[in-house]
Amino acid sequence: MSESSRDSITGLIHHPYQPPAGFDAPQVGVFKASTVIFKDTKALRARDWRHRDGYTYGLHGTPTTFTLEERIATLEGGLQCVLVPSGLAAVAIVDFALLRPGDEVLLPNNVYGPSRELARNELKEFGVSFRLYDPMDAAALAAMIGPQTKLVWLEAAGSVTMEFPDLAGLAAAAKARGVLTALDNTWGAGIAFKPFELGIDIVMQALTKFPSGGGDVLMGSVTTRDNALHERIKLTHMRMGWGVADWCCARCRPSPCATTPTTPRRARWRPGWRRGRRSRACCTRRWKARRAMHTGRPPAHRPPACSR
Repeated sequence: MSESSRDSITGLIHHPYQPPAGFDAPQVGVFKASTVIFKDTKALRARDWRHRDGYTYGLHGTPTTFTLEERIATLEGGLQCVLVPSGLAAVAIVDFALLRPGDEVLLPNNVYGPSRELARNELKEFGVSFRLYDPMDAAALAAMIGPQTKLVWLEAAGSVTMEFPDLAGLAAAAKARGVLTALDNTWGAGIAFKPFELGIDIVMQALTKFPSGGGDVLMGSVTTRDNALHERIKLTHMRMGWGVADWCCARCRPSPCATTPTTPRRARWRPGWRRGRRSRACCTRRWKARRAMHTGRPPAHRPPACSR
């Protein structure tokens, strides 16, 4: 390659033109990158991937991922958020960050199936035990918590069977014994209720569902309010090399009223809630079911935590 060819290629890569600042649009820009360019070596050495005040490497954050993390944290009522490749990955990162050999995790007996399998297999191999508890009995949970219990998982509503527990009571039982709680809030989606107001420590979602439309995005989120707890999760996130596709972030709009390539999040959530109520009524009437459970049943039959 001639010297002039090399010079022209270098000039294209290191072109002096910079687009003017100030452009903004309703859609967040998609920044696809692994390598991040620094002004100089001093800036490179001063980088800190734990905070969102700068960029270090594409895996640790871009403007696209940072924006989505901030919006999800706001929606959930939290302060920090990390993104992972799926809802199950969000469950896994919490387990891996907080549990050590000899610890115990308690799962509701209506837990998401893959979460139970994770505890039954990988966590067991790592020396972490698990037991199942009745999510409809806060007193029974309190009695189960022992010295080895380090984490209690909550679900609202329960996977498939749709029981809605007394979240505030379960969280209080764990907190009284110094045990952390983590909630799978995929169904609530940051719209039905605010978990942190009930005393819950960690909130995760499968963003594959309501936030993105449930069609073409695989992603999960973990939201916290405590800086030390967030840093433990963030460190595990970095060490395990988990990242998300920026185009997936661009398709995921956590704002209840934001425009998406499909439909607004609240516009997806509310019709689903209403259809569930109609289906429950139909099952009860047509097949004379003794009990048909749905979180949208009349308020008189719901725990206080769901009345919002």
